Amino acid sequence: MEAWRQWLLGRRKHLVQQKHKRIHLTPTDLLMEGDFTPNTSRRVDERYRDFSTTIRVQSQLMARPLGLTLTALLMAILNTIGWILILAHRKSPMRTSFLVLLIALFGIGYCIVWFYWMGRNWAGIAVLLTSILSVLDLISLASPRTKNPMMVGVWGILGVFFLYWLNTQPVRGFFKPSKGQ
Repeated sequence: MEAWRQWLLGRRKHLVQQKHKRIHLTPTDLLMEGDFTPNTSRRVDERYRDFSTTIRVQSQLMARPLGLTLTALLMAILNTIGWILILAHRKSPMRTSFLVLLIALFGIGYCIVWFYWMGRNWAGIAVLLTSILSVLDLISLASPRTKNPMMVGVWGILGVFFLYWLNTQPVRGFFKPSKGQ
């Protein structure tokens, strides 16, 4: 039987083994294919990763510094207590424009706390600047007209702590600016 008839009947042609063409993919292509692994020295199983202690920063897994979650939670709680105290100490009803301004300011505060917890450099700088203002606000404790001296004192103590703690080596390394910032 001729070769062309054998092929038509389903026999395989014995060709020279072809080399598989290798396709070079960029990191973006690898990411789209699901084959990209960040350059890390340790592997973390995605199923068991604790999101409260590990986040992605500059395509590397980096552990949150000890105390970051606690300080973010403390700032959120103090922000809420401040909100309640402002509403509780009002003698006259609030104007709508003032209420909208307060809601916007506290919303911005909660966003800063969230991005601080996520490790954004700009949020760390914002917390540092707020800490400086909190420490300077301790001067107002000398005045008898200070409303909520307890809150001013707590924020001042927290501000002193932040000025020290946010400048320690592990925390500064966590808040390094990324290329996109």
